[in-house]
Order: sequence, then structure tokens, then C-alpha cells
Amino acid sequence: MQFADRAARYPGLPAAARATVEQFFADVHAAKPELPVWVGSCTCRRIAAPTRRRAAPSAGNRLCELALREAEIWGTLGLCRGSTRRPAAAP
Repeated sequence: MQFADRAARYPGLPAAARATVEQFFADVHAAKPELPVWVGSCTCRRIAAPTRRRAAPSAGNRLCELALREAEIWGTLGLCRGSTRRPAAAP
């Protein structure tokens, strides 16, 4: 709500009004715009397959990022507690 109030004061942003979902659809129905009609599935098959193929590597990347973050936190904590020992180089 606060963002909407601030955004109303900035020039160049489109006008917006606060309303309920029911009011929004009532206004659209009253305006009777010519809306597109979809038939069948709205899923683009060219996009869905690559997304599934990237899911496992993305999950692995997230796990690696979490492990790296945890290692950085523990390393920083060790330095803060006075440790000067560095981890051994990876093989």
C-alpha cells in the first residue's frame, strides 16, 4: 500500500488504482474489451523441456552455493576468534 502511494507521486509511471479482484473483473467486463481466446494448452513445449533439463543442475548449484556460504561463515567466525590457520589447498 505504501509503495502504491509513493508510486502515484512519480511522473512517468502508469496510473494505478486500488480495488478488489471482484471490482477489477467487473470493470474489465463492463469495458467489454476484445480479449484473446486460447484453445488447448498454453504451455510452450520448446520452453518446458529445457527447463526440466536444467532443474537438476540448478538444484546442485543451489546446494553448492549454500555449502560455500556456510564455509565462508565458519571461516569468518574462525578469523574473528583469532585463528590464523588457513584450510589446505584442494587436491
